[in-house]
Amino acid sequence: MNEPNRSQNSILTALIPLSADSPTIGHADLLKSACQIFPKVYWSIGINPDKNYLFSSAQRQEMLQCYVDYLELNDQVIITDYQGSTVQYADSIGVSIMLKGVRNSIDFQYELDQASANQRINPKVSTLFLPTKPELSFISSSLVRRHIALKLSFDEYVITSIQDHIKKWLSSNE
Repeated sequence: MNEPNRSQNSILTALIPLSADSPTIGHADLLKSACQIFPKVYWSIGINPDKNYLFSSAQRQEMLQCYVDYLELNDQVIITDYQGSTVQYADSIGVSIMLKGVRNSIDFQYELDQASANQRINPKVSTLFLPTKPELSFISSSLVRRHIALKLSFDEYVITSIQDHIKKWLSSNE
């Protein structure tokens, strides 16, 4: 069988860009769905130098790897980080499909506007929207960070290995 060329490969591979501060079971569910559609998925952390993150890029990548291990998707998922334009990054890794999870109409409108802007930057990269399962639609990284700040339980929003990672980080910063 012939190896796929770059254009074939870009159709077989998707990019899920995210900040993942901290990654939730909602992020993991999007990844699981993506891996049912695409044989290879980049799960990539966008780094915005103007944003203050609770976790470093290395910590976030480690947490993403926990989900990949948990879901047994190591053969399909590549974890990376990047700076700059997401569509330019997608093009640089040979990907023409970006996947975005949408929880509600507000998410959808924001992502639709972003997808339209991205098309003007790079028309070779398209955005696909995947709706979140209703039971996960209220979960966000912001919710987890809020619970952390208020010292409330966040266990139902992340898997056990992520809980352990966050609790370890919290205890080392007290």
